[in-house]
Amino acid sequence: LDDSSFLVIERGYGTHVAVRIYRADVVEGSTEMTKTLLADLTTTPGLTPLDNIEGITLGPKLADGRQSVIAVSDDNFSPTQVTQFLLFAL
Repeated sequence: LDDSSFLVIERGYGTHVAVRIYRADVVEGSTEMTKTLLADLTTTPGLTPLDNIEGITLGPKLADGRQSVIAVSDDNFSPTQVTQFLLFAL
């Protein structure tokens, strides 16, 4: 997001599919970081089935000025998984 703020995916897969997106901030003058939950996709209605989210990137600015964020999963060439592109506004 800038020189000291990042988007981070925390995920689980297999028997416990979970995806959370955090904002991580470097504490100035320290080796510590803080993280703030931005989205818990595990509990977001309409994201069924939630699959193997593996990537995240910033997309274009939206018309209202917010930053778009795109998350992606792939199907791993498996008939039981899906490829997903998820678009969010930050």
